[in-house]
Formats: sequence, C-alpha cells, structure tokens
Amino acid sequence: DSAVRVRYSAILYALKMTGETKVCSGVLEHRKLSVTSAEDWTREWKKFKSSLFTMDITRLPIYVLEDITYYLHGCDLAACAAVCYFWREAFNDDFFWQRLCYRDIVPYLATVENLVKPHFQLPPQDSDTLEDLCEWRIRFMRQAHLMRNWYCARYSLQTIYTYDSSISHSGHVLHDTGDHWLVLSTRSKTQVWNIQNVPYMEAAVVNYGESFVAGVGPLMLRASHNLLEVFKPDDLLAPQNNPKFDIKLTFACFINTGEKFPETVETTSDVTKVIAKSHDYDFKNPFDYFTIGNIFVGYQPAPSRLWSRPKIYFWDLTTGLKVHEETVPRICSSCIIKKGDTTKPMILIYAFKSSTFKNRNIRLSHIYLYNIKTMKYTGFHADIPSKVLWWGMARDILVTRQERAFHFFDIIAGTFLSVKDMDLKMNVGESDLEHSQFLLRTHLYYAYKYHLQVMDIETQETVFTFDVNYIIYSLHNIRGKFMIISSKSCSEVWDIEDNELVFRLPYLFITDFRIDSKASPMRLLAQSQNEVSIINFW
Repeated sequence: DSAVRVRYSAILYALKMTGETKVCSGVLEHRKLSVTSAEDWTREWKKFKSSLFTMDITRLPIYVLEDITYYLHGCDLAACAAVCYFWREAFNDDFFWQRLCYRDIVPYLATVENLVKPHFQLPPQDSDTLEDLCEWRIRFMRQAHLMRNWYCARYSLQTIYTYDSSISHSGHVLHDTGDHWLVLSTRSKTQVWNIQNVPYMEAAVVNYGESFVAGVGPLMLRASHNLLEVFKPDDLLAPQNNPKFDIKLTFACFINTGEKFPETVETTSDVTKVIAKSHDYDFKNPFDYFTIGNIFVGYQPAPSRLWSRPKIYFWDLTTGLKVHEETVPRICSSCIIKKGDTTKPMILIYAFKSSTFKNRNIRLSHIYLYNIKTMKYTGFHADIPSKVLWWGMARDILVTRQERAFHFFDIIAGTFLSVKDMDLKMNVGESDLEHSQFLLRTHLYYAYKYHLQVMDIETQETVFTFDVNYIIYSLHNIRGKFMIISSKSCSEVWDIEDNELVFRLPYLFITDFRIDSKASPMRLLAQSQNEVSIINFW
C-alpha cells in the first residue's frame, strides 16, 4: 500500500536521525549512532531504503518511538496505528497523542455536545480482543473533527444585537464544562450574554462612562477610569429572557490604591453607592487597560501633570490583590503600553514627549521592555522615530511596527538590527495597520495593499510572498493553523501551512467587522456597530 510506504519512510527518516538501524531477519534493530559508524550507517541506509521490510515496531525501545512521533503529524500517527494489531497497541499510549492536542480546548470538546452536523462519533469497535483507545487519542479525534469542520466550512451562524449604541469593547469566557459567555460594553451599558446554545442576555448593568471589559479564565472584568470590578458569570444563573440588572462581584477596587472595597460591597449597585460618596473615584482622567494572563494592567496614558513619569498598576485578578506599582523610566508627556505578539510575559512601554522647535513639531520617542513575571524592566531600551502600532518577539528578536516600516532589535545585545521599509501610499481607512500582521514562531506574516509576505525575523529575509485580488484590510492568526485575510469586500480563511484558501466567510463578516482572533477555534467572533456575529464550528 503506497500510503503505508509513505508512513514507513517517515519512520525510517526518524530512525536515521536518532541512531543506527540495521535489518536482521526482517526486523529492525536500533542503537545510538556513534561517529565511527557514520559511514557504515550511510551504506546500510542506502541499502535498506531500496527495499522496505516488515517492521516489528514493538521491538523498538520506547525512546525511539518517542523520537519517531516527534516527526509525525496527527494523520501520519493515525496511519501508523492502523497498520496492524501490534502497531495499534504500540501507539495506543497517551504520550504520543497528548503533544498533538490543544490542552485548553480538549476538555471542552469532551464535555460539550457537538451541535454542528455531522456530529462526532467514536469509530465502532470491530473486535472484542482490541484494547480500548487511550484517552488522549480520543481527545485528538475530537480535535481533528473540529478542524475538519473548518476545512469543510461546516458551521452554524448566530447574531447578537445589543439594541443600544455601538460596541466599544468585548470579552469572551470559555469554561471546560461548556459554560461560556460574551461580555459587551456599549456607551451606556455592560451586557453579559450566554452563547452556549441559543444566545440570550443574562445581565445588563449601567456603565459609569466608557468601560473596558474582558474575559480572563473563568472571570469577567469591567474597568472605568480608575475603577475595576471583577465577577464570575457563572454566579449570574439568570433564566432566559429575564436578565439581571445587578451583578454579584468577586471584588472591586480603585486601580491606583492598594486596597479592595470592603466585603460589604457585594454588587454593582453597592459600588455605585461607594463612588457617589468617595473622593477616590477619578472621573476626570481617563485610564487605559489590558490583561496579560491573570494580571490586569492599568495606567494613565496622559498624566494630569505634564512632563511627569506616569505610573503603571498591576492587579492579580485571581487573588484580588495589587501586586505591584511601577513608574515609567523617563519623563514624558504621554505613554502607550502594549502587550505584544509573544509567548513571553512582556509588555512594551512607548513613552514620548513633543516639543516645538522653529515652528516644527518634534517627537522624542523611547521604548522599554518590562517583564510581568519578575515585575522588572529588562534593561532593553531603544529610540524610535514614530509611534509603535504593533510589536512581537521571538528568539530574543523584537519587531516593532510603525506606519511605514518594521524595526528589528536584538534585546539581549540591546542593538538595532535592521529596518524594513514599505512604500505605503494608502488612503485613510484602507488598512488596519494594528491588525495587519502577526508573528508565528520566527515568521512574521504581514500585509500591505494586495500583497502578503512572510519574513524570517532572525535573518530579516523574505521567505515567500503571494498576492490577492483585493486590498488587504486586516490579518488574523487562528491558533497557528488558519489565518483570516479580510478586505472591505470579502473575508477568507486560509490554511497557514499550505497557503491555500479554505473557505470564504459569510457576507455578514465583511462590513467593518472587527474579528476576535483570540477566541477559541470552536467559535469565531466578529463585532460591528451594535451587533456580534458568531460562527460555531463545534
């Protein structure tokens, strides 16, 4: 069988990488490769590759099987397990399948009913003598079914209307148990929606002004000026078509103080009474916020006192404690703090001050890296010519996006590496520059005009490029598996590995929608004005 021969070749290649393999009575024997046996191995390898013998895979040491599976994709591993009874047993171990699964979504797939047809079903057991499939293989099969739904464009579409002013912020909460919610903030209200099956509103509370909302693990939060409120949506339990107008809180606090509100402040109504009497509520000066892991970060981008050093406040959402307070290292008139496209617990601080010299506006700009884990500055500092719209980091290489260029830095050496200029002649609103790129391992995917290019950030060289027949407005990464390329006229889902078009999103997704690429692969969320569209893939 040609398919099996391909799998054999992949395994033989893995054996070549891990040691010396010789054929003895039709069975492979394996030992670690020494330097002196390299030439012998090359001769033996050429002989063996010319003809494929039956392999008793159960005779191989477990560490060899581990090395083999490192080189195999999920479909290859499944093909190996289907060769024969002995191969099935050899690969029926959680260790081989666990690394192929998204750890944060497989518990959800195991507990939540599959609503998109055809439904997932385990294959029938052909024989009573076969042992049951291991737990992580079953989990991988569910995940593979989810991915097939993407490739086959199998989904259901739902739409939420806020019947209010336009949505300013949104957040998504997903539980392993299947309970999941969407929190939306409009000019006047914060709304909590249950989107497990048919979406319905569970709560709607009045905002104190423009509010930032987000989902972090099982928690939701709302922040307005220097006020932070944290709650658990599973405490709501509101019946359908009967939303609550008060929310029980886990805790509330003023961001720039060190203490939570007393335990007697239990609900959003209690908070309203507190801020009506308190002088600590700073309703004059706006704050900016974001979350990184379970840490909430709040700061004043433009301090009330000019030419000062703004302060940054860090709160642990799980404990409800203020864990640190930091000062921007340089006097500035304004600052912007961004979390980046990186797996490291870092934030980038962009501080600048503007001045006028001979009727020319001069901006002095500086960037710093701050480690959330150690709560210290990394020591990296650089001067840049313009505002940072996006940044990412991998392998100690920092990439910053300005309006017309990418800048590359070595954060260990603290040196500037290179700049990638782009001849951008775009009309206003033609492209979303903050969401026109993403970093996948060491590859930078970025779009401009009709072009999508991929660059290796270590060498700053282009890996490949291709063109589309529309101006790209935004680019989103879905778990390193898919990317969504959007324009003003269409939105398309592409396979990242194969660079192939998978399917086009419904028309609802092309009218100024902002796609939430941080949502889970089970759902694709996009918001516009006073509505949110939800595509369910599970």
